Amino acid sequence: WRGKIGHGRHVIFRGPSDPDSIQRLRNMLEAFYHGVFSDKREAYRTLAAFREAIDNAARHGNGESAEKFLTVTLAQDEERITVEVKDEGPGFDFGEFLEAARTKHAAEKVREHADIGKGGGLGIRLMLDCLDEVRFDDEGTRLTLVKRRRRETQ
Repeated sequence: WRGKIGHGRHVIFRGPSDPDSIQRLRNMLEAFYHGVFSDKREAYRTLAAFREAIDNAARHGNGESAEKFLTVTLAQDEERITVEVKDEGPGFDFGEFLEAARTKHAAEKVREHADIGKGGGLGIRLMLDCLDEVRFDDEGTRLTLVKRRRRETQ
């Protein structure tokens, strides 16, 4: 993984999608956001959603191929914490998946996937539950996730 650090708390990583490389990226993600959250539960939920996005892009978008790369942008300011994940896969109908995640019960979604011989089905639901914004673009090859920072009151 190679990174470029921009102004403030902003870094862009680009690397292959094989499992070992993705684990290194997950470690960098956690190091980048270490100490950002004052609430441990919020930190756990937010980082779990960010990890899920990276894992999904590597697995479903790039087929865990060392030949296909992810570009991951991590950013933080006083207002929000953001992760953008871009894969080199063919894309997918993210509208259908977002609608299903918003309207169906989680167990029903998992059961539907199992009935057609697929695993998963909860990743987007997790992102919607844990984050403030979940946006796909570029035909489903780019995902932007945003968690707004809560203001500390005294």
